[in-house]
Amino acid sequence: MAERVILATAPLRGPGLDALRELGEVVLDPWIDHRPLRLYSAEQLAVRATEEGATVLICEADRCAGPVLDLPLEAIGATRGDPTNVDVAGATAAGIPVLRAPGRNADAVAELTVGLLLAATRGLVAADRDVREGQVYRDGSIPYQRFRGWQIAGRTAGLVGLGAVGRATRWRLEGLGMRV
Repeated sequence: MAERVILATAPLRGPGLDALRELGEVVLDPWIDHRPLRLYSAEQLAVRATEEGATVLICEADRCAGPVLDLPLEAIGATRGDPTNVDVAGATAAGIPVLRAPGRNADAVAELTVGLLLAATRGLVAADRDVREGQVYRDGSIPYQRFRGWQIAGRTAGLVGLGAVGRATRWRLEGLGMRV
């Protein structure tokens, strides 16, 4: 029996990629590595999967529908919490399981949220612009006067929803001493 071929058009690395390699030959072709940006239509993905002899697809943004679902696939993995790029009803009708990755980017989004919170409360973008423009003294003031911030410890943050991103953000903000 031939080795399973897994076509991954999503960016993969680390232990997850190692685990996939234990299941078969992995062909990596991440959409995000292409310049100009390349997203496969369902027709293009079906051709690419056929060329590779893939029986498993791992996709983040490429369209998995129509002719893709006519292929002899064992599974489709969507590296998204909500696999909006996959015709789930069509895959189900074709007997192809669709796996998803809820919370996959929750930590990254929470980290970005904290970074933006700190940037906003400390005026980092404007301060950086002044430094790059050599405007240490602007309008009769020094940077400390223009960009003095208040510590966020002890302040209150409100989050709308406590899904994977909300929980990850709450944990980080509480770690900074905020009430959430």
